[in-house]
Amino acid sequence: KGMDRLIESSGNPGNIMVLSDGATDEAFSNLPDYSVELLPADVQREIVLFAKEVYVVVMYMVPNPAAGVRPRRFVQLRGLDNMRVAAEIHGVKLGRGDWPSDIGVQKIGAGDADTAKEIVVGHGVARAFGADLGKEILEPGDVVTLGPCKWVVVGVMAEGSASFSSEIWTRDLHVQQNFGRENSYCSYVVRTASPEKAKLAVRALKEFKSERNFQAYTEQEYYAKMTDTSKTF
Repeated sequence: KGMDRLIESSGNPGNIMVLSDGATDEAFSNLPDYSVELLPADVQREIVLFAKEVYVVVMYMVPNPAAGVRPRRFVQLRGLDNMRVAAEIHGVKLGRGDWPSDIGVQKIGAGDADTAKEIVVGHGVARAFGADLGKEILEPGDVVTLGPCKWVVVGVMAEGSASFSSEIWTRDLHVQQNFGRENSYCSYVVRTASPEKAKLAVRALKEFKSERNFQAYTEQEYYAKMTDTSKTF
């Protein structure tokens, strides 16, 4: 029931998820760096906001793990071309800190090479990672290791961010360059003016024929499909 409630609270009825043709999950979708102007005209007329996202599951190294405790965990990392726009589309707000800078990198030590990439962490992740550091929750300025890189927290999502509470957000280039997703995205997320407009845009995308076809769902339809897995469990 907890899974169902989480999924039901995810997704805006006016949003649509665009994936590559044949994909049913963004983790297995592969889209090019596409321009809004190349989408069908019927869809362009309905677009209010548009974001490109790349999603991967990466390894988090637990700092100073106790004996018998697993030294690593897998976490969800989402790269975004415009984080502020994506936050508005998904209804995500910050509880503390700020969004990453345009560069998305900051110095964390005295040396010129001692830098870390900037991230915003979901509230649930912040609590879990904070416990690893002996504190209640991560705060801006804390540094964690994900994959081959160091990452510095600049913001923490507010509670109630639905499924994004378990994610880490950063710039799209950081994910693409460090986790084998060069020049590609997993999804385009589009805000339309209403649920009715979203359904029209989904139909137009599914019928759109070009050198690259698309799969599309309303965002609520996409997350509702995930309840099939919980029903099986």
